[in-house]
Amino acid sequence: MTAVDFDQVPLEVLSEINETGPRLDLQNLQLRAVPPLVMLKTIIEELMLAHNRLTVIPAEISNLTTLRGLDLSANLLTTLPLELRGCLAIEGLNLRGNQLRLVPTCVPQLAMMKVLDLSNNMLYCLPSAIGGLVKCERLYLNGNRLRVLPKEIGRMTKLRRLHAAENELAVVPTNLGNLTNLAELDISANNLTRLPSQLGRMLALRIIQV
Repeated sequence: MTAVDFDQVPLEVLSEINETGPRLDLQNLQLRAVPPLVMLKTIIEELMLAHNRLTVIPAEISNLTTLRGLDLSANLLTTLPLELRGCLAIEGLNLRGNQLRLVPTCVPQLAMMKVLDLSNNMLYCLPSAIGGLVKCERLYLNGNRLRVLPKEIGRMTKLRRLHAAENELAVVPTNLGNLTNLAELDISANNLTRLPSQLGRMLALRIIQV
């Protein structure tokens, strides 16, 4: 078992961690590192670490095999450990407002993902592997530097909401027309001059912002 120096854990953090239950809220605590004790709480289903000063997530996060929701928004992260792919139950991952230039390799491997928020980072491309998130229903990409969306995004046929506003998109892939369950599409504030006719196949679309 990992040794834990309790003197290095702020009292308010220690109090929260010691509470039993599947939800752990460590938001807005100015944390610069994830307390090692967190990685021993293997019953956690929802872990909220938003609005801290984290630059690294420890590899031991793979211990949290029951984790379903992980909020890492508004930190200073540039990547995530590959070991996160061991958290196979994750359905929601919030990475909004970090310093990501590339989508971490582990993210497309989280096959149960339903909600993924990558907004307000510094992403200039998405990996083709993103199309493997076939259970994803909501994908947020606003406020990055994306110039293209990979054609593989057309494989994410369960998507109901796709937001990619405030990027540098000049075109959108014709495969976007495969997203026949999509109800909401926001591609406003880009460099688009036209849309592919294939978008006409998106019969569930109720809101579109261009």
